[in-house]
Amino acid sequence: MQTEKPRKTKSKVKIKLSRLIPLILLILILLIAFAIPTYVSSENGRKTILAKINGAVDGKTDFAKLSMGWLKGIKITDISFNDSKGQTSVEVKQIATKPHYTSLLMGNLSFGKTVVDEPKIEINLEAPQPRQAVDSDKVSTDKPAAVGLPIKKIDLVVNNGNLKITGEGTEAVELSQINSKLNVRPPGKKTDFDINMAMVDAGETSKIKVAGQIKPKATKSGWTLKGTSGDVTIEVDQLNLGSLDSIFALTGVEIQAKGIISGNVKSEIKNGQLENLIAEFKGKDLDISGPALKGDSLRTSVLDLDIKLNRKKDLINIEQLDLHSDWAKAQATGVVPTTFKSLGEFLESDSTYDLKASVECDLAKAASQMPRAFGLKEGTNITSGKISGNIETSAQAGQRKISGQASLDQLQGFVGGKSVVLSQPVTAEVDITSDKKQVKFDKLNISSAFCKINSSGTSESVKYAAEIDFTKLQDELGQFINTGQYKIDSQLSGRGEVSGNKDRIAASGQWVCQNLRLSSTKKGSIFEPEVSAKFSFVAELPKNIVNINSAKAKASFGEIEIKDTLLPLNEKATEPMKLNLSAQKVDLEKFRPFAVMFASFPQEMQLAGIVDSQISISEKKGVLRIVTDSTEIKNLKVRYPEQEPFEQSEVF
Repeated sequence: MQTEKPRKTKSKVKIKLSRLIPLILLILILLIAFAIPTYVSSENGRKTILAKINGAVDGKTDFAKLSMGWLKGIKITDISFNDSKGQTSVEVKQIATKPHYTSLLMGNLSFGKTVVDEPKIEINLEAPQPRQAVDSDKVSTDKPAAVGLPIKKIDLVVNNGNLKITGEGTEAVELSQINSKLNVRPPGKKTDFDINMAMVDAGETSKIKVAGQIKPKATKSGWTLKGTSGDVTIEVDQLNLGSLDSIFALTGVEIQAKGIISGNVKSEIKNGQLENLIAEFKGKDLDISGPALKGDSLRTSVLDLDIKLNRKKDLINIEQLDLHSDWAKAQATGVVPTTFKSLGEFLESDSTYDLKASVECDLAKAASQMPRAFGLKEGTNITSGKISGNIETSAQAGQRKISGQASLDQLQGFVGGKSVVLSQPVTAEVDITSDKKQVKFDKLNISSAFCKINSSGTSESVKYAAEIDFTKLQDELGQFINTGQYKIDSQLSGRGEVSGNKDRIAASGQWVCQNLRLSSTKKGSIFEPEVSAKFSFVAELPKNIVNINSAKAKASFGEIEIKDTLLPLNEKATEPMKLNLSAQKVDLEKFRPFAVMFASFPQEMQLAGIVDSQISISEKKGVLRIVTDSTEIKNLKVRYPEQEPFEQSEVF
């Protein structure tokens, strides 16, 4: 009996082919792997890549040579780019990088050392910008989604870079000798940067250095300042601010600056906030102006500023603060509270926090530069004036004391050619003592020729008494300050009490305003021989609401009272509005001037009658509900010029 040999031969062939398939696939992969660098480095590969790039950018890109190797990395030489608007030009001698190909295939930007040699960038803002037609059908109103770069690793080195910016109507600014190192890592890991450059202007060179490290908090959304830690150092040597005009124009900042400044800043960042700051600046012949300051300017022939401070929770510890300019001096050392809670800690009798500070300002020089910031009338010229103040803490006999004074003195000037003089200084005094039992406000006083406010009490409650003569205020300071369309002549006096804590503020008091005359350039004037008011309310800060227990105003036109009312402070209020209003024997004819002055009541309309009314107003889901419990109007008369009057003896 014979066996079938052909079948055995066929089986052996199948076995050999199955063993060859992996080898064939491996050979194909190797061929492709070797073919990719060869093709990318070829002239055809260069043309293909350039075609893809130029099809995606608004301009023209070119490079002389591109070479690629799996081990050597990628090298591109003589790169250039010019945008279609003629504004931006880029030239780079060479870019060499060693990408991590596996990470790139997975969608992460991961490179080894990347060196950019001699990049030159020119931005010409004066170049014409041709208008481009916009297809309205393709315009999207959707907001672009925030994109976080999937950064894995980038080690960037820039050698001998150059940036030149030519602005509209400004001299060109040039940054040269740009040498920098930037090691970018993903959130959660440390990123280092070191940038050195020189600014060339009219043959003079300024040096700028920025260095530091930051470590953003690891989040799914990518880079964010929240949770970021690190440190930053900035050094500037003989920087001519006038050479920054083109940079300001490029960034849209409407500021013109002149002068020379040198200095350095060192800062530590914790959780996205500056914790420790050391800064030293010296300036010469500084002049800063422009539309951003709305007509104001800042000028000084000399500026010396030294700052050393650090922040711990809610307290700022000032190791040193020295400021000196032509018109201002300031010095401070110690601790400054930033919240209500830290203020309480600062005031405690056994507190170790101290503060000593003083400030002086030549008001004539400051106001001449910043009339809008000071709210001065047009045509006002302040010839002299001084603002000064100081604060200091001390401890004696088991008590802690805080004393402070501030004053406005020697104020003189001209308004519309008329000489104006402040007859007495405006002074403010603060004396606070604390022991183990409580904090006492021994003195919280303001004094001047037109105002006297005296207050004292404890941390639980402060009582006050005040007298304000608006007529004298208008005669003295009113000539300097722009009060808008209103002018007030009156004598106001009152007393009351204020208490509270970080969550709750309560206030009550009663005021009397005598001989009130309120004038408006647009709506005439009103006169009241006496207006009295009495009020009591509580502001609940966590809820963003104000509870008005009662508020009553009485004048010659009658009485208006508000009771059991709730008013939201803002859109975050936890409870809706509720208002209970009552009017008792309100004479509409006498009340009409107030309605014309403060509301949109027609000046030409005549109104008369006596009103007694109870009104409740409430809000629910943005809808107001108005309920009139009882309203009675007697002898109502309404009349427009050249129309028959409307009269009704009694209306319910």
